[in-house]
Amino acid sequence: MTPATVSGQSRFAQLTEGIPRPFWALLFGTFITKAGTFVMPLLFVYLTQARGLPLPLAGAVTSLYGLGSLVGSFAGGVMADRLGRRFTMLASLLVGAAFLLVLGVSIELWQLAAATFLMGLTADAYRPASQALVADIVPRQHQMKAFGMQYWAINLGFTFASVLGGYMAKRNFGALFIGDAITTLILAFIVWRAVPESRPEPTKGAHHPPPAGNALTPFVDPKYGPFLLLNFLVALLFFQHLSSLPDDMKVKGLTTEEFGLSIAANGLLIVLFQPLATRWASGIAKPRVLALAAALTGLGFGLTTFADSLATYAFTVAIWTWERSSSPPSTPASWPPSRPRTCAGATRVRSPSPGASRRCSPRCSARRSFR
Repeated sequence: MTPATVSGQSRFAQLTEGIPRPFWALLFGTFITKAGTFVMPLLFVYLTQARGLPLPLAGAVTSLYGLGSLVGSFAGGVMADRLGRRFTMLASLLVGAAFLLVLGVSIELWQLAAATFLMGLTADAYRPASQALVADIVPRQHQMKAFGMQYWAINLGFTFASVLGGYMAKRNFGALFIGDAITTLILAFIVWRAVPESRPEPTKGAHHPPPAGNALTPFVDPKYGPFLLLNFLVALLFFQHLSSLPDDMKVKGLTTEEFGLSIAANGLLIVLFQPLATRWASGIAKPRVLALAAALTGLGFGLTTFADSLATYAFTVAIWTWERSSSPPSTPASWPPSRPRTCAGATRVRSPSPGASRRCSPRCSARRSFR
């Protein structure tokens, strides 16, 4: 056995140490469903090209997905705590697959709007339950590794979905909804067969102190409030890659397939370079890293004005990809053990969940983030 083989086995052992079998099943299912997430990245394209909605109206309908996501994040966290992680994940996946198919056959504006909202609601109800389950079944000292692998699986799947989705949309938009629903059901089957319920049983007679703050605490905190506002503005720019960007590429003569290839660069670069970027950024003050990421986001989208080919658009995507690759994923692994597992809302900068902040201690965690 060569030293290289021994070293490779050692790295594999480190990777798999402390990771239970249900996590690997969930990781595989996550990759499958993300590789089949065709509808959301191409929703704006579908509404404008297949359903003929004008740009402002298509943007308004697409925004309902974000509203549903916000409600779903809160509802999913509550359901995961009260009804169980596994039940919430299965309900979200099964109902979400149904709404994907409903959106695919919707014609009237109110039908498109309602189905889009409900699709966003069910899609993000899964997320807090999934995070809570991983935090429950993976030992705390291995959680950052587990969430990192989950983050890479999501972005690798997104890369495949962008390429395949653009190819499929150019030929048949209906295939997007069927493929997305099938991969969602595959994940539901994996959860049903291979993932156990992990919700901790409440301790009898245990006294829990009342949570600090309320639903508005993160927004009025003198340090965290402005930080949320600035990140909200960056998010407004960032999510133009799902609305204005495909229309801009169409105006300049590029196809839907080329749009899929260009945004696939985002997921691919995160998979390849996020560990290196994180290691590099770890030696720099967090405010400077965030400022640089925001500046590169603005630069990347600003250069889109001059892009006129697949190569130049992919180059601009590579610039604003830094915003996501320069910091590790925000996960429950960084929470104190005493915090509820479903408090992701208060720590997710782009889409804070008011419901989660009601149950956490956002004022303390917000101040701690800026030290």
